[in-house]
Amino acid sequence: KLKLNYILNGYKNFKIYNCCAGKENGYCEFFEIDYDKFPSGSVNSSTTMNEKISSEVFSGKYNIKKKEIKTLDTIYKNLIEESSTTHPSPTVKFIKIDTEGNEIDVLKGAENIIKEFKPILLFEFHSKRVTYLNQNLDYLKNEILKYYFVYKIFIDLKYGAVSLNAYDFSDLDDYEGDLICLPR
Repeated sequence: KLKLNYILNGYKNFKIYNCCAGKENGYCEFFEIDYDKFPSGSVNSSTTMNEKISSEVFSGKYNIKKKEIKTLDTIYKNLIEESSTTHPSPTVKFIKIDTEGNEIDVLKGAENIIKEFKPILLFEFHSKRVTYLNQNLDYLKNEILKYYFVYKIFIDLKYGAVSLNAYDFSDLDDYEGDLICLPR
């Protein structure tokens, strides 16, 4: 679907890596939703057994597959090696992550990219999911906040307004949305 979307919109300069993203290279379990048994758009597949996939509603409606997982640092390094003779090294300006609970591990796997390029980061953050998965936020507090100003994004559809509220991961209030991280 992604490749078709790029082609239909006239993009030519893209490369798709058919793998999962995470904090280390190897293989992982991938919980793939069976859309023949459940309508698409209700939940997405993930490398994490999150609160949605583990609920009774989704029981028997996903398959566990073994998938390759790579760090974004590895993918970037491979891209550099592949294009070193034909193009100058690309910079990374923006990273968007929506991995249904694996966002922190994807950020950990982009540690070198973050330190070198300080790209704008946009990632999904659900406080209830963080609590459900018992995720440690130390990496976000100690590393991401070192390089970024972090903001919760609030969109008011009624008035067409957007606001950014500073966030430091110290309060796990009831927030379900995206965080944007702007370089310091």
